[in-house]
Amino acid sequence: MKIEIPKPEELSTYYQSYLKYVNPGDDLLELITKQKKETEDFLSAISEAQASSVYAPGKWQLREVVGHVCDTERIMCYRALRFSRKDETPLAGFDENTYIPGSNYSVRTLKNISEETPIG
Repeated sequence: MKIEIPKPEELSTYYQSYLKYVNPGDDLLELITKQKKETEDFLSAISEAQASSVYAPGKWQLREVVGHVCDTERIMCYRALRFSRKDETPLAGFDENTYIPGSNYSVRTLKNISEETPIG
């Protein structure tokens, strides 16, 4: 089954900016599968010392950035479920800066965080 790229008018203005990263005719399911493997390979090459690094004081550790990606995937999966069920209740936004402090990503291993992706 091929998943087509959405038309710009099917997306909010915020998400339309992401369309430039895919080509017309691309199969989104195939791209997601490929990207999952590439991401796993990339993360497995990062040491725990590197995962603890920050580029400036007060910024997130690399492991927290990966955790943020996992959080965002969860939220997007939930939104996809809502859309598929034709739930018209307005969707709440989320503030990543309030999610990270309660996440404990800063003390978990990168391997542990990267294994919790919601998409198999």
